[in-house]
Amino acid sequence: MKISAPELAHAEGNITYRVAVESATGLQPLWFSLAEQYTELVSDRADGALAALLFPAMVRGEDIHVEGVLSERLYYNLSGRCQALLRSLDPTLKTIKIHAPHLASATSESTAKSTGVATGFSGGVDSFCALVDHYPRYNPTVVPSHAITHLLYNNVGSHGSGGKELFLNRYRALQPFVKTLELPFVAVNSNAGEFYNGLPFAKVHTVLNTTVPLVLQRGIRVFLYASALHYAKISSSGAGGTAKIDPLLLPLLSTENLDAVSVGCEYTRAEKLLRLTEVPDTYAHLDVCCASHKQGGNCSQCDKCLWTLVALEAVGALEHYENQFNMERYRQIRDRYLPEILLGDHPRSGELLTLAASHNYTFPKKARLFARIPLFLKGRQTFRHWRDRLRKQ
Repeated sequence: MKISAPELAHAEGNITYRVAVESATGLQPLWFSLAEQYTELVSDRADGALAALLFPAMVRGEDIHVEGVLSERLYYNLSGRCQALLRSLDPTLKTIKIHAPHLASATSESTAKSTGVATGFSGGVDSFCALVDHYPRYNPTVVPSHAITHLLYNNVGSHGSGGKELFLNRYRALQPFVKTLELPFVAVNSNAGEFYNGLPFAKVHTVLNTTVPLVLQRGIRVFLYASALHYAKISSSGAGGTAKIDPLLLPLLSTENLDAVSVGCEYTRAEKLLRLTEVPDTYAHLDVCCASHKQGGNCSQCDKCLWTLVALEAVGALEHYENQFNMERYRQIRDRYLPEILLGDHPRSGELLTLAASHNYTFPKKARLFARIPLFLKGRQTFRHWRDRLRKQ
């Protein structure tokens, strides 16, 4: 695989970072595009392109030749340690060689003055928690070196088949709230996800999302990545996506100019949600839904919505979020969902049961009755089948 030196082009009010990628599958451009007003953020280094293409190259076992200027630190990390970490998570990946004749070991003049601190913001639990912890309005004691100055909204694969249209719809839905924060809200559109050949975004999201601040490292000095898992669940072995290795992986995606940092691993998801209930700004803007077809708002029936609603009910904060969820729909299916929690069949059952106990929450009688039904049947698999049939009604 050959990656050309990056070119920066201005057109129709946007600036586009572009490289040509020549591989076994042919010649294809890789690009990142954002509003022209953020031109001062965009780097001319090849770092973002290399980070975006490392995983696809390892899938195919193709060595990479980088023609542009590359951070010496990133070259060192991606040539060895990062590949070893990714292969421990996915042994089917191949070890490859990176050839980069133009290394930059010192901070260049064009990036020496970068001071930005960025985090991605989607309105979800993880990103809201990162904002609450690192934005002075919510946390006056945050250290200046990690106080958020920019919010990012990326299209690098998380919007599925909805593509650019869904990306823009979701971005626009968040704009009114972000405007009240008086922070730049940088929308970055890219075709990076197309190089992953249908790989689930959840498997590689840490790498793909970090390519954006690497492209913007001329103005962004610190990237705070809102990690989803508690430190107790960090592991480089077994099935799973890059969320399992965020605190290990992000330092290996850093450069002399950009420090990529995992934040939020000190909390369980239940602890994050409890923290957000103390912030009124979340009441009208929390968006946790995982329904890929949605144009905005919470469907109130997918797994993420239901788990969040039960947790909010358990801590007595459900009424604060009435306008963000369809409460009638939730109440119709709540008692069919709760047995999954009570029986421990849900990956986050323990968190939710602990949260409920700490707030003296008693699960509804009907849900407790449904949870007993499997005991008279043929085991948990029968329960799951019964539960799925009920959900389709």
